[in-house]
Amino acid sequence: MKKLGGLSLVLVCALGVILCAKPGSPAKNNGSPRSWGKPGREEPSTFDKPRCVALAPDGTLYVLDLTGRIQHFTPAGKYLDELHMPDVSVGRPQGIDIDAEGFVWVADTHYNQVVKFAPDGKIVFTFGKEGTQPGEFFWPCAIVIDQDGTVFTAEYGGHDRIQKWSGEGKLLANWGKFGVEKGSFMRPAGLALGADGLLYVADAANHRVQVFTREGKFVRAWGKRGDKPGEFNYPYDVSIDASNRVFLVEYGASRLQVFSPTGDLLGWWGKLGRDGESLSHPWGVDVTPAGKAYVADTYNFRVTVIDEKDWVRK
Repeated sequence: MKKLGGLSLVLVCALGVILCAKPGSPAKNNGSPRSWGKPGREEPSTFDKPRCVALAPDGTLYVLDLTGRIQHFTPAGKYLDELHMPDVSVGRPQGIDIDAEGFVWVADTHYNQVVKFAPDGKIVFTFGKEGTQPGEFFWPCAIVIDQDGTVFTAEYGGHDRIQKWSGEGKLLANWGKFGVEKGSFMRPAGLALGADGLLYVADAANHRVQVFTREGKFVRAWGKRGDKPGEFNYPYDVSIDASNRVFLVEYGASRLQVFSPTGDLLGWWGKLGRDGESLSHPWGVDVTPAGKAYVADTYNFRVTVIDEKDWVRK
């Protein structure tokens, strides 16, 4: 082994600090918290790989992690309370959304059902059973609730599709199949409804966004695999603000990107890492009407908050 000179030793030590930094350590953004959380499974504000986040109408935030806990926070990250999935012995859920009345809806992936919680944590009802026929579930992984109470779910695992339900769990429509063609999916991991009345799908393993009417008619798609801005490396979730800007987090690129509704790149933020300017394989995102993004920074075991002023732009 070659002996290191003084400058080289400083650089190696600095690199070691960066690479060995504890996940979930708080980062600052102009004096206010950019992130909160640390590794853990039981204590408030600790996370075991948070998978998804959802903003409620009152601005509070729900965070779902691998424990099956759904923790509830103020917008600044103060812990409020928590909900618990009825069972997680088979597997953990991957999708969550909050409806206009504050009810919490979860795509309970490995139990092939949807669970609806009241804000106080009581289960209102569940619907769904395992199967690949219309009206059945095979690994539901994403969910979004329309303002009128209509429910959209996405499934993966070789029977990839979108299904549309009434608020009581009655099937209204379904479309899609496993594949690469337009209108087909390979792990549709995230869903969002736009102000334009359209449904946006993060088609993760196809490295693209697909857009449909609420009735399932294909409208457009964009994206290709890559790590350059404007390309995708496993987009796992999508959210849309009041200006109809489309926010996506990429599991593969550890990045947030923002697009116009037709796919024009507006800005991006993040890289793989532990520091306050980085993400680590994020699974989920939700945004306020003004475009403040809350990210499930999964392998940093924290929630990271990104403002528009933080974006890198073309």
